[in-house]
Amino acid sequence: MMQVTCVIGTVIASLLNTQTWFGYRISFSLPAWPAIVVALGIFAFPMSPRFAILKFQRLGCPAEGVRRAKESLRHLRGSEEEVEAELAELENSVKHLQKARPWSDLCSARSIRRRLIVANALQWLQQFTGINAILGYGPTIFQQAGVPLPGLTCA
Repeated sequence: MMQVTCVIGTVIASLLNTQTWFGYRISFSLPAWPAIVVALGIFAFPMSPRFAILKFQRLGCPAEGVRRAKESLRHLRGSEEEVEAELAELENSVKHLQKARPWSDLCSARSIRRRLIVANALQWLQQFTGINAILGYGPTIFQQAGVPLPGLTCA
């Protein structure tokens, strides 16, 4: 699904870049709109039941965490039986959580360190290639370079 939305976004960007009225300021502001919708939508979501249990356990009020988790589950589930069953499952899974490990463990284990280096190298190298700029501004780049190609052919 992520690839589909990326391709759709690239096609829309290519279409918009062929328009003379579409300036770079509008182009830079477009990604902000979905982010604003998501940021405002977060306040409409109920608290995650698992998060409620963990948060209030850390604060020393496990009963409050169970109460809030139950409240969230009632909002998300239909019946009281489902709420009780899922709450019992959540409390059981929270009891068996592993302790948090330090960040230094990422570099101490050889196999994890290798994966970390490869993942970071791929991200950095993608940025250094400039492919995102070419995909987003390909038609504009070719037009300004004097290449007589229609906009969508460049994208």
